[in-house]
Amino acid sequence: MSGDAAASAAALILAVSFAWAGLAKLVSLAATGESFAELGLIAPVLLARVVPAVELAAAVLLVRWPVVGGAVALFLLVGFTVVLVRALGSGLVVSCACFGATTDREISPLDIARNVGFAILAQFALFAAWPLAFDAASWGLVALLVGVGALSLRSARGR
Repeated sequence: MSGDAAASAAALILAVSFAWAGLAKLVSLAATGESFAELGLIAPVLLARVVPAVELAAAVLLVRWPVVGGAVALFLLVGFTVVLVRALGSGLVVSCACFGATTDREISPLDIARNVGFAILAQFALFAAWPLAFDAASWGLVALLVGVGALSLRSARGR
């Protein structure tokens, strides 16, 4: 996989992840607000509407302008990680609304590790060119990761 293809794959994987997270939060808006309140965030009801909108915008930017989308994604991921570190550090036992209210699983260091992985992808996306360039291996990797993500979400929902 070439460097351009890897950067494009990273941008697309992040775009799918952010679109998924944003839509999942919007589908369960009240539960998202409750989760944000449990995390101690100010204006949780407002954030329950703003965060998914920004996540969806990041998804579009990652596909249309990967450099800008990568920067927005990195900014969001740093903010999300700060919230998680603060919550874990203060001993809060709350559920993660990371991908909407799909589960009542408590936040853990794994959520931080996931965000670090996404942040690495965001840094790769900063080097993606438009139009996104893919070879067969890139499409295979994207399909595999989207499939694993779909199975994980389905499992988290208990279906």
